[in-house]
Amino acid sequence: MEEGIRIKSALKVRIGEAKSLPSKSCRILPGCPNTFCQITLDKEKLFETETVYQTPCPFFSELFEFEIPRAFWTIGFYLVATDTTFSITKQSTIGKVTFTKEQLSNIPNKDQWHGLKSVKCNSEAQGKANIAMCLATEGNNIILQVRLKECANLYISDLQKVQPYAVLEIVGPNNTLRATRSACDIRTDRPTRLSRRRRSGSIRPLLATDTTSLQTDIMTSRHDFMTSSPGDEGLRYTTFRCRGRVQETKTLRRNMQWKAQTFEFKLNDVLRKCNNDQAKLSIKVDFYHYNGILKEGTFLGEVIASLANVSNTWHDKWYFLCPKRTDIQVQPNHDLGSLRVCIQYQEDIILPGRCYQSLLDLLRLAISIPEEVETSALVVLTSVFSEQLINIAQSVIRIFLHLGKVEELLLALTDLDMTKTSNPNTLFRANSLATKGVDELMKLIGRPYLRNVLKPSLDKIHKENLTCEIDPARLRSSDSLSCNLNNLTRNIEYVYAAIVRSGHHCPRTLSSLFDKLQQQAETHFPDTKDIRYTAVSGFVFLRLFAPAILNPKLFKLQAKRPAHQTSRTLTLVSKVIQSLGNLDTHQAGKEQYMAAISKLVLNQPHVNGVKQFLEDICLTEDKDDEGYSCVTREGKLVEYRPSTMLGRDCSKRRKFYKLTESDLTCLRSRYDEMTVIPTECIRGVERVDEGAFGAPHIFQVIHSTGTLYLRANNSVDHYEWLSCVKRACNSCKDKLTRYHPGAMLYNKWTCCGSKNPSHELDGCHPATCDNLPDIDIFRELERLYQLLYNGLPKLEAHAEFLGKSERELDRKCLASLQQLMPIIHDLTAAHEEFKANDTSITAGSRHMPLAPALLSG
Repeated sequence: MEEGIRIKSALKVRIGEAKSLPSKSCRILPGCPNTFCQITLDKEKLFETETVYQTPCPFFSELFEFEIPRAFWTIGFYLVATDTTFSITKQSTIGKVTFTKEQLSNIPNKDQWHGLKSVKCNSEAQGKANIAMCLATEGNNIILQVRLKECANLYISDLQKVQPYAVLEIVGPNNTLRATRSACDIRTDRPTRLSRRRRSGSIRPLLATDTTSLQTDIMTSRHDFMTSSPGDEGLRYTTFRCRGRVQETKTLRRNMQWKAQTFEFKLNDVLRKCNNDQAKLSIKVDFYHYNGILKEGTFLGEVIASLANVSNTWHDKWYFLCPKRTDIQVQPNHDLGSLRVCIQYQEDIILPGRCYQSLLDLLRLAISIPEEVETSALVVLTSVFSEQLINIAQSVIRIFLHLGKVEELLLALTDLDMTKTSNPNTLFRANSLATKGVDELMKLIGRPYLRNVLKPSLDKIHKENLTCEIDPARLRSSDSLSCNLNNLTRNIEYVYAAIVRSGHHCPRTLSSLFDKLQQQAETHFPDTKDIRYTAVSGFVFLRLFAPAILNPKLFKLQAKRPAHQTSRTLTLVSKVIQSLGNLDTHQAGKEQYMAAISKLVLNQPHVNGVKQFLEDICLTEDKDDEGYSCVTREGKLVEYRPSTMLGRDCSKRRKFYKLTESDLTCLRSRYDEMTVIPTECIRGVERVDEGAFGAPHIFQVIHSTGTLYLRANNSVDHYEWLSCVKRACNSCKDKLTRYHPGAMLYNKWTCCGSKNPSHELDGCHPATCDNLPDIDIFRELERLYQLLYNGLPKLEAHAEFLGKSERELDRKCLASLQQLMPIIHDLTAAHEEFKANDTSITAGSRHMPLAPALLSG
């Protein structure tokens, strides 16, 4: 079978600040609020910023970067005010900023201010539903058959499992979106009347296993077909009643599938009043969560699907659930304030690997003849798309690292930079493909090394939280300058000692690159003193250690942003460490108050220690690329344990889990080790059906002694845990071939009903045998293609400019561009061909549900 298309989406968000939030004059909040910002995927909460206290203009400045693991409709940013005055924390949503998937693709990658919109109870929705429709005739009657097949990704709250049911209505044209329903029409008798014992879940609830056929005449209420002003065309939003009532599905308790539940509507009278124009009619399906308290249930979302394309064959589509359209606020409310965010959304439609072979071969030419790297297609496109330098460097370094040629590429690029540099004091200080490439390589390979070098010292600084302010203008009346100077000196010594002792633990790939960089620098600048040290320290200190000390959360060295006093301490420590990296013995920074600490730390013994460290870091003997054992992922998960007791499905408990390359560790608390599972004993990692435990985002770790069921916090956390554990257990030789996606409850599997407890012998699903690579090379090639495709006019203009030049260098660059153009056109044709043939990415499929903007057709 031919390999198909893969669709991957990623989002990078920088939440800057908010301004003009409501104060005492607003009824929402009393006084200046304590504010944080939430990022949501539809209604699902993904991330939160740190809380900023007592200001109407909170400054967040936090970066979030993550993969989007499922289909979605909107990304939302909610500003939430919290009050911790009393023992119970109270939260109130100030406003929101939301973007649909289509809007995300058109947002420029820069900071922008967005006005906040108010949040209403029915203005939030999440999930998707599979609805099939068909027109049938019985004599002279036209019957609309509607079949609800399945729903997915429904959400009510983190603590509740969804029990959905649907209410179906036939509606007319939605020009004004005005519903005309009377009180008696809102609810009818429930089709599923459960006793209190059944509602509590002690008995397995009744599911709709038979076909429900409600064939009734359509009776309109006296408010139907209310016309607007004479100049308006069409009808107002009209609800057609089935003998004064709506049709309603049964409530789902475990799985999210209605089994062959079909509803029938007689359309003769409706079509007659619409002049037989079927396109003016739609089916409206409202989804509710049955909570046993509210008469109508909790609103989950609605689908309004047009009947324009419905014929005598089944019209089977997936639809996003959308908010009630009468509650959607289009324009922002400027009284609520505004939020500044920078959003970069990227959707990659990845073709089979053979389609990218010509592009990959062209990129390899950059290292085939190092002397001609300046005229290679890689360097030429970097000069054309200079504003995309970081994105190009990230993709190129990942590609060549996967090929095992990253050192050859970087040495060719750094040699080109040295050739263009006249002043050795400015070597590698500008942003180029070489400097950004080395920077990216250090982040990819050197993250475990960086974590193990700096994290203990930074944790100690954070825990002690000593006052280290030495600026007289910032000192408080109770502070002592000499005491603060001693505290700062001690913190600098912590970090300095950790760095200079770590040279022998640097990954071999980086050490080999730095060793050759030293040789290159001495060849190009033989008369410059200490050039062998400054050529390397510019990368290690300026681009790795100093930024990581300044912002430990960005480099994942700490989970939270440091407090204000600790942040100021880290700023001063970073300045001094950067000056030591420059082999400077004069003064750290231009500020006058830095002179005192410079005299204590910036001396020759400390500089000699840095030089020795730079010598150690360039040694390649007895080193490997692993260096330290790195924590791949850690966080709190909910552990589920299936119960054998009648009437009780499982027990659950929240624990702290830590994953390294060698084992998965369960801790009752962060510092108390409890259970260790070696990764070589993990035979498989698979998803668990939502109906098994009645909760989403559960995955199972199947190891040699049992099965561990873990629930992640959200869909993004679930995806990242699955990916990390799968990569960690690639070394296992006894992988599962089959597994059960359910759980063993009441001595049988919830997925297939089998009573055999073994996964291997009686698994009802084949195991996912994909060994996830650390780098998806074809995704990086697709990103380069998208950059070239979107910038094709710039490439053509640059080719025209080069064609007018008579320089030999420009002619070689033009030849490289001429090789690139046919590759872009071939990939464009391949995308169009695969999109036409691949049904998984067609609009209305499970992976690409119809968005509300598309429902009119």
